Amino acid sequence: MRGAALAIVAAAVVVVPVAHAHTWCGAQISSARWISLPEGKRLIVRPTGCGRRTALRSPKPAFAEAIRRGGRGAPDYWSMYWQFLCHAQYANSKPTWDLEAWRPDVGLAGTIAAGCNPE
Repeated sequence: MRGAALAIVAAAVVVVPVAHAHTWCGAQISSARWISLPEGKRLIVRPTGCGRRTALRSPKPAFAEAIRRGGRGAPDYWSMYWQFLCHAQYANSKPTWDLEAWRPDVGLAGTIAAGCNPE
């Protein structure tokens, strides 16, 4: 009996790994571009349909793609990552997700409480 239980657990471990689930439907970001405002820089991210469906399940690859598509000199700020997650969850249908580099890092809960735009 003990051996059977171990076999079931081992089988589950073999079946469960989904290393690249975020890429099953293609690119997650169609474009990303930086603009300068008086407050600082803003990355305007346009997610694909795939990105809208998968950004919450695989946020790090989707965010990395947004930063990469933003081009040279794109900073990787934690506050922007929290804004990205907030948009993916609560503003998913917006045409673009605007990530602002000047926003403070207040964590995910603080970013959500501030409507994705912490002060």
